[in-house]
Amino acid sequence: MKVYLSLPITGYDEMERRTYAARMCGLLTYEHEGWEVFNPFLVADRLRKERLEKGDFSLPSYDELMREDLKVLKGCELIALCPGWHLSEGCLEEWVEGLRLGMEHVFVSEHE
Repeated sequence: MKVYLSLPITGYDEMERRTYAARMCGLLTYEHEGWEVFNPFLVADRLRKERLEKGDFSLPSYDELMREDLKVLKGCELIALCPGWHLSEGCLEEWVEGLRLGMEHVFVSEHE
């Protein structure tokens, strides 16, 4: 099952969030056999790499990153919402899009 990990990012320390996202992806994959969990940081990294390969050294905008995240989300069957999702504009947008697509969702606890 393809699972999209939705977690608050804006306003947090990027390295802390990257570490948290990687840990949550690992734990969810370990606890749920057959889950392929998509990390939004890897989506952002792919977008940055594509830009660099074209000689574009600018960072993607928030809107560009969200568009890419939503493309990945559309290819998933489930959205995993991390703590604080309800306070995050991006997570709320992902959740609403998931509802629109008829996706199931799960709430991830801090102690997964």
